[in-house]
Amino acid sequence: LKGDLAYNYKGPRTKDDIVEFANRVAGPAVRALPSKQMFEHMMKRHDVLFVYVGGDSPLKEKYNDAASELIVYTYFFSASEEALPESVSLPELPAVVVFKDGGYFTYDEYEDSSLSLWVNKERFQGYLQIDGFTLYELGETGG
Repeated sequence: LKGDLAYNYKGPRTKDDIVEFANRVAGPAVRALPSKQMFEHMMKRHDVLFVYVGGDSPLKEKYNDAASELIVYTYFFSASEEALPESVSLPELPAVVVFKDGGYFTYDEYEDSSLSLWVNKERFQGYLQIDGFTLYELGETGG
């Protein structure tokens, strides 16, 4: 329980996975990445990273809503463009970007479905170690 929200853990029943889940939902739904160093640190810790880049906007509101809904599955961050590596080139701001599989992909409001559906599809790596739980989760997303 967190405020009015109740989170159900549906992941693998290992100690590390349960502790990670508890830490993820205990913090804010969207965490700040204030520097390149913090960004690099998070890239080393997480296989998939969602980042909102930019100021206040309707997209940021959608991102915050998606983060509140999907925090049970993955981490969400916000950053300024300066906190991202120089190799990241965004066509426009604000933007939502997923970093995974050694690269990054940008959410396109016009081509992709709703932001929540896009996050739900993109939260998996391209190459997964498949266990029963991951297979079930993939089936649930329609991916």
